[in-house]
Amino acid sequence: MRIYTNLFDSLPIVYNQLNVISFQRDAHQLLFRKQLKEWSSKKEVEEGFCILSIIECDVTNKEVDFLEIFGGCLDLLDTKSLHQWIRYMFENNEELVELYRNLKTTIDNTFHGTVLSIDDIKIEFDVYDQIFDSLLKNMDITIMNDANFLTVLDYRKLLIKIWLQLKNNGKHKILVYHYPESDFSKVEWKKWLEFTNDLPITIICFTSSEVLIKELSLNQIHLIQENRARYELEDLQRELLHFNLQQEDLSIEQLTALIAYRDFRNELCLMDDRWVQFIKSQKY
Repeated sequence: MRIYTNLFDSLPIVYNQLNVISFQRDAHQLLFRKQLKEWSSKKEVEEGFCILSIIECDVTNKEVDFLEIFGGCLDLLDTKSLHQWIRYMFENNEELVELYRNLKTTIDNTFHGTVLSIDDIKIEFDVYDQIFDSLLKNMDITIMNDANFLTVLDYRKLLIKIWLQLKNNGKHKILVYHYPESDFSKVEWKKWLEFTNDLPITIICFTSSEVLIKELSLNQIHLIQENRARYELEDLQRELLHFNLQQEDLSIEQLTALIAYRDFRNELCLMDDRWVQFIKSQKY
């Protein structure tokens, strides 16, 4: 999968895997997020262009289901989606279908033939399916687990599961997650990666956290430099391997991601001097 835009060279997004994107320039990051939002909501992209290509074929926004999550948002579960899912379950789960029919029959029988009158004027009314939606909107819905305590991670996982059930339509699935580091600790991030690893979703995370970046394969990391080019992490790894450079507590991919990100953020001063000298020797 590739994303084409005027903001950078074509970006090789790993299809049905989690990808992270970070920008050196905030203006580029904000504009790209705006372009994705406009494209996904079937609006014309106002500034520049945005094209998605899957298996070397351009796709339209009608062929893609988008879900957007904002890290740190206090509204952890979309109420509208929850109501849609509850209705979906009542219409598709065998046990709940019977309960739904009984409820509908009871409501119909209660109101059928009911007549209100004022003097010689009579008023009759029927009950339609919308009454179930009205009941849902006025229900107090409690969400719990065995521990009677749900973390942000639990809510995010629940949201994804609900979304996938509601969007079981064969379309490509793309989740755009804005700054997940606002939701997860390092341990929770690893659990999130385990959860999403086998899901049929392409995840694009906007992040500024090196903790998140260090846990991914290099082809899942996209650092967009000020000149709009992607930082070539794969080239950096080849150089480290060529000179047999390593750090005991990190894998070669983790070391590459860490050096690249520190260089990308102009934070090499936080690293050991040998890595500073190595990066300088590669550039000059």
